[in-house]
Amino acid sequence: MVALANVPAGTKPRRRGITLSETLVTAAALAVVLAALGLGTEGIRNDLKRQQAVAMMEILDQALVAYHAQTGAWPVDADSGARPAAAADEDADSPSPQRYEADPAAVDRMLALMAGVPAARARLETLPAVLRVAPAESARSAGAWGSIRDPWGRPLHCLTASSPLAVHRKAVAANQGRPIFISAGPDGRFGFQDVSAASDNIRSDEIGQ
Repeated sequence: MVALANVPAGTKPRRRGITLSETLVTAAALAVVLAALGLGTEGIRNDLKRQQAVAMMEILDQALVAYHAQTGAWPVDADSGARPAAAADEDADSPSPQRYEADPAAVDRMLALMAGVPAARARLETLPAVLRVAPAESARSAGAWGSIRDPWGRPLHCLTASSPLAVHRKAVAANQGRPIFISAGPDGRFGFQDVSAASDNIRSDEIGQ
């Protein structure tokens, strides 16, 4: 045994306390770790929601194809207030936040049209219940199918050949006349020429690309 030198009998060794600076450094390190974990969790959530949105777009596109196969035409939103294709709309392509907000009523009208065709309705019915919004009583009596929201809880945008905006009609024409459903993605912003707004949009015409 090694005897403790210079330690009076009956006394205990003094313990070194934690300094304020050490406490602050520890707290800061813990905060960084928690922040990193939080960001990682949010990223995982968004990845899962994006996968769900892609699956939703695939179902909507399959419903469109089923509609076309049974009717020989693509559904057209007759109530969209479209102008003739030759109309002068020079400013229609200019990006403006007001122009690209979702129109839930247009999406609902399109869903009602698609649901009127049995083959298309069968595909719509496979959409997860968590993404579906039941129609109001007044709409239900008229036979409306209801509405849908993307995984972030936001309404979709739907473009058809009868869209009132030229930039929308051009997008549909480039898709062989096939309507396009769009989710704004995590940031909730739609865009066509606005790259920053469009970068995370999820579109039915891009499925499989």
